[in-house]
Amino acid sequence: MTQPMALEDTGWREDALERVEQFARSGTEFTSDDVREGFREPHHPNQWGGIFHTLANRGVIQRVGFRPSHNRTRRGGVTGIWRGVNVAALKVAA
Repeated sequence: MTQPMALEDTGWREDALERVEQFARSGTEFTSDDVREGFREPHHPNQWGGIFHTLANRGVIQRVGFRPSHNRTRRGGVTGIWRGVNVAALKVAA
């Protein structure tokens, strides 16, 4: 017997980009743990890395440090600490 194919959430990427931008506009430091809390998960957990990589390349966020993750599935693995860059411009774009 075959498993039914799961439908991909085609809006996840844009929603996730906006979610991280909201954290960047806050002006406070944040981690992927903070962003993921209460947000739907992607088809594959590695997609989160692409979101942070994209926004860092766009100059929206900047990594300012590291700490152990609080996400149980990460088992204490290291996660980046991020901060919005040019927060004033982000607020205007919102």
